[in-house]
This record gives sequence, C-alpha cells and structure tokens, in this order.
Amino acid sequence: PAPVAAPAAAVAEPAPVAAPAAAVAKPAPAPLLCQQPGDILCAGNGFPELVLLPGGSFQMGSSQEEDDDSERPVHTVRVASFALGKYPVTQGQWKKVMGRNPSHFSNGGDECPVECVSWDDAQVFIQKLNQLTGHTYRLPSEAEWEYACRAGGTGQWCFGDDESQLTDYAWYAGNSGSKTHPAGEK
Repeated sequence: PAPVAAPAAAVAEPAPVAAPAAAVAKPAPAPLLCQQPGDILCAGNGFPELVLLPGGSFQMGSSQEEDDDSERPVHTVRVASFALGKYPVTQGQWKKVMGRNPSHFSNGGDECPVECVSWDDAQVFIQKLNQLTGHTYRLPSEAEWEYACRAGGTGQWCFGDDESQLTDYAWYAGNSGSKTHPAGEK
C-alpha cells in the first residue's frame, strides 16, 4: 500500500471548547453545521476543511500474507458518524498554528502535506488548533482512519485490488518524482 501523510488533527467534534483563562473571553465559534454525509465543514480562515462521514460497519484488518500480523484477524467494527479532514494537514496550516514548518520536503509550498510530525507534535497542534478555532479537534482512531480509507470498499485499496490503478489515486515512490505534491491532487 502507498505511504500515507500524517493526518494531524483530522477529526473534529463540533462541541465548543471552554475559553482559556484569559483577560478577554473569546466569542463563541460559528457552529460547524452539517446535515448529510459528504457535507463539508470548515472552521474558516485557512483551517482544515472536514467532511462528514456516515457511521457504519466494516471489516477491519487484512488477511493478506504480506501484511503485518497485527492486521489479523479481520473483524467487524462499527463506527459512529464523524468528520475527517478532507485533505492531510498542509504545511501552511501547520505554520499558521505552530509558527514553524517541520517538514523535510518544505520547498513544495504551503499546500503540500506536513510531514516529520510525531504523535506528540500532532497533539500540541490539535491543542493549539482547538484554542484558535474554539472547536474540538482530535486525531482519528485507527478504526475511523481505516473506515475512511476503505471508502465503503472491501479491496486492498479504496478503489479495489488492481495495483496498476494506484498511480491514479496516490503519490508514492514510483510516481512522485521524489518530491511531495500539494494535498488534494490525487
């Protein structure tokens, strides 16, 4: 499978966060309103766009011989509706929140996915993003991430099992030209 860029702050729960103990209280954030799966949610001002995904059940894991033993056995998992980042967090979004860009491939521009980010870095980013937007973001669970990546399919990839189609859907060592590309191009 293709490598995946770090999905920092990919999930949002539209419940407001208590204002930090500051001299001036922040106005209540605009609600992230959504009605139907597929609706786009946006905190605005260049913050991550989210897509509402319907809850459902899926077969989590893999029975492929080449996959890690931790992916077995395949089992049924149910997830509730959640919102996930439409794209990976970009270098520009990371800089806006954190004030710096940790990415190795930083010459591709602000629209490229941020990388070289640890789980701890992502937690700090999320905490700051929550403070800036007044919304509650978090990382997706492993089950939510796999559910979203499968996109309702049962194949090895969201588009099925035909590896020759991978170039149409993802950037990887074989087609990237050894550089990062703007989020959303594939």
